[in-house]
Amino acid sequence: MFGLFVLATVIPVAVFGLLASRQVDDALTERSYAALGDATRTYGQALYQRLSQGAQYLAVRGTQTPLEANGLLRAGFSDAWGFEDGQLTRATGPIPEVLLTELALAELDRPKLVIVDRQVAVVVANPDRRVVFAGIFDPVYLWGDGTKFSYATDYCVWQSDMLLFCSRTLSEAGAAEVVSQGAANDLSWQERGEAWRGASWDLFIGSGFEAENWRILAMQPASVALASLN
Repeated sequence: MFGLFVLATVIPVAVFGLLASRQVDDALTERSYAALGDATRTYGQALYQRLSQGAQYLAVRGTQTPLEANGLLRAGFSDAWGFEDGQLTRATGPIPEVLLTELALAELDRPKLVIVDRQVAVVVANPDRRVVFAGIFDPVYLWGDGTKFSYATDYCVWQSDMLLFCSRTLSEAGAAEVVSQGAANDLSWQERGEAWRGASWDLFIGSGFEAENWRILAMQPASVALASLN
């Protein structure tokens, strides 16, 4: 009789407790992924704003003032160049060949993003299209200072399968997970024996620039992602 009592009372309680624990874990996991998804959009929108402000600065201010270092730095550029009537008339340093070609041939209806050795440059014409400018964004300005990101949160950015930026070294397995699955809010992989979670989101760069879309990844160690919600 006692054995039947145990079977009838203790075991169902244990099973119920196990199921409840799993439900809590599932809810925490869902919330951690949702938080990472929000982080990708916040970060991506900040990137888009920096790109737009830089392009506007070159288009409007570039013809009004010389391309001087302090002004460019405040606008987020490390170097910039101007082309007028087919001639290079403004420069802060040697111009990469790919940008020289873009400036010489540019007939722009909207700003164009060009990747130069994984650095991001923008090519833009002033309002009357008489002068065409190119500027390379300072990496720390564009991507942000990794030491100031949220605790244990890292970001990576791709254009197609080209990695433009990553605030931590990402394994081939992690990179393959992001690139192969597309925009997703439930990415998981192993980094050197540690479980990681991530969410990715496609930033529609083409809404304001001639460029392919960027994929934004926000990621955290799984242990941190769950602990932050407890």
